[in-house]
Amino acid sequence: MKEKLVSKQRKWFLMILAAALLTLMAPGLSSRVYAGTASKNKKAAAAYERKMASIRKKSSFRSSKYADLTGDGVYEFLVAYAPKSGGPEVFSIFTYKSGKVKCMFSDRIYGLSKLITYKKSKAFIAYTAGHGGENYIYYKKSGSNFKQLGKRSRIAIAGGGMKNGPWYYYDKKGQSISKTAFNAAVKGVKKGSRKTLKLNKWKTEY
Repeated sequence: MKEKLVSKQRKWFLMILAAALLTLMAPGLSSRVYAGTASKNKKAAAAYERKMASIRKKSSFRSSKYADLTGDGVYEFLVAYAPKSGGPEVFSIFTYKSGKVKCMFSDRIYGLSKLITYKKSKAFIAYTAGHGGENYIYYKKSGSNFKQLGKRSRIAIAGGGMKNGPWYYYDKKGQSISKTAFNAAVKGVKKGSRKTLKLNKWKTEY
């Protein structure tokens, strides 16, 4: 009986010792991980600024922000700008990988005012409004790029406000679909916590 008690005490001692060692090691490990990520972000910021320099030459004004959209700790570069050539604003997302800036998404999006981002699912929803209507456009990372999954839209009914019309649903090709089909197409986007990035709070240049 005494031997069993000693064996049990030894087992508990070893478990407590292992936990203590992990606790002592964790801060150092976290510091190294953080330092590595901080170093990557510093290099990414310098590369993104070079990319912004080329965008300045072809735009009349720009709004930009750094945000981690993929959950790896390295910021992506989000920029919306008005082309000097005219037309709707261009919204682009760049990432920094293997020492290079790579485009993950770029399209002309009229009336973009905010992004609702989900790092866990590597997805975001673009909210646009204007000309009496509003849209929620769903995107998810596929491979190395963000791809559109679908869109829900509504327009004002005569005599009413912008948000009084019925919702219409579209697939990734812009074809009209049912609400059920739309929900199936965008399933998995809203995973984990979300963060809203409002363009009026981004860094703006004229």
